[in-house]
Amino acid sequence: MAQDLGPDGLTAGQVAERRAAGQSNELPARSSRSLSAIVRANVLTWFNGLIGTLFAIMLVAGPIQDALFGFVIVANALIGIVQELRAKRTLDSLAIVGEARPTVRRDGADQQVAAAEIVLGDLVLLAAGDKIPVDGPAVSAEALEVDESLLTGEADPVVKRPGEELLSGSFVVAGHGTMRAARVGAAAHAAELVAESLGLPGAEHPVDARTLPAEPHELGGVVGENSVFGRVTPRQKQQMVASLQAGGHTVAMTGDGVNDVLALKTADIGVAMGAGSGAARAVAQIVLLDESFATLPEVVAEGRRVVGNIERVSNLFLVKSFESFLMVVLTGIARLPYPFLPRHTTLVGALTIGTPAFFLALAPNTARARPGFVRRVLRFTVPAGLISGTASFVSYTLARVEPGAQLQTEQTAAMVTLFTVSLWVLTLVARPLLWWKCLLVAAMAAGFLLVALLPLGRRIFDLQFGGWDQVGTSLAVAGCAGAALELLWRWAAPRAE
Repeated sequence: MAQDLGPDGLTAGQVAERRAAGQSNELPARSSRSLSAIVRANVLTWFNGLIGTLFAIMLVAGPIQDALFGFVIVANALIGIVQELRAKRTLDSLAIVGEARPTVRRDGADQQVAAAEIVLGDLVLLAAGDKIPVDGPAVSAEALEVDESLLTGEADPVVKRPGEELLSGSFVVAGHGTMRAARVGAAAHAAELVAESLGLPGAEHPVDARTLPAEPHELGGVVGENSVFGRVTPRQKQQMVASLQAGGHTVAMTGDGVNDVLALKTADIGVAMGAGSGAARAVAQIVLLDESFATLPEVVAEGRRVVGNIERVSNLFLVKSFESFLMVVLTGIARLPYPFLPRHTTLVGALTIGTPAFFLALAPNTARARPGFVRRVLRFTVPAGLISGTASFVSYTLARVEPGAQLQTEQTAAMVTLFTVSLWVLTLVARPLLWWKCLLVAAMAAGFLLVALLPLGRRIFDLQFGGWDQVGTSLAVAGCAGAALELLWRWAAPRAE
């Protein structure tokens, strides 16, 4: 490669020749999963395998109505695939927009190119803040220092001299120089590893970081009491973040330069500016491409929406799980037939869990994320599931002692109670009840009434209502359970804070 070593870099002809030979730095996009991977991840799951097996058994051994739950597989898979494809398009677009563009010298002229356009033998120019895009030896080095901590774990910068190896995935923190691309694409080291005023409060008494204590506990106290610091070294920034974390804080760090890299990596959330150094953008979890901090409230709001709605939807699913468990236990102890056919639980689940959960999961939610997710959810769902299961069993038992009772009427009585209690749980979980949530609850109730009133609906779901007194008994039992749920909600909510 002697012809590659000139100070003018490669010629256009050499670049084209090496690109045609596959000697470029191009790698498959890894900002998100491929379409086939997305489909496999959403279709080939243990849940789908279990439900699919039961679905096949029901198709052979039972009526088609009892196999309706099998269509949950299709709905879950389609929703998951569509949502992930939308996220994939966004991530792929952001990966292109936020991509660093190294500078190479070709035909004696310096030009910026995409990292994927670098070819074997290219002369790459390096300056402070640049991410090293390929592997190769340093050709020239003027006080060149490189941060290799992402690759080796060594936090201190490494001085590089001409002829010494530079690794992709490391960053120039000081000086400048040039390097020759010796390994590109999948052969590069980083690819081998998948190395993945202002009115400020406290501005009236800024702290000179040269006076900060070195002891972590003392440093944490000073950092907690002040908000404006000057003359802070990169190591001190990292120590300040660590001291806040040691005090139980979740720490976000913003920065745009090489000096911020250590602190950005240490912080729970690293936020870099779009026009910042490649090193800062590479280690940050969030990159502000529009350079505006006004975007961050939207980011926080989206995170709160996701976390809060997961908790809300989890309440719906777990209450049903504990209710089903109790019903199995009680009917087993009493040696009674299980009161619900698969089509019954499919109907109740679709109207009080599946459909509402879809809308609630997408709803705005500004509640601040708090620790103790599992404790809060179980504090409500375990007793709520027991209340729901007990109410359904009581209604089932009362229907059985009616003169001339039949299994269908007994099952229907239990189902009326289960649906009513489950709808009550939905109204609790959906609070505060905004207009659209009220409309959602009303639509689910109307759906059940439609099934109950239409002969076709009763036939499909095998419903047989007794007299009005039996329906009234089922609703009365559900009302008692609803009162207990209200008391439980008022007790559980404050204690979960």
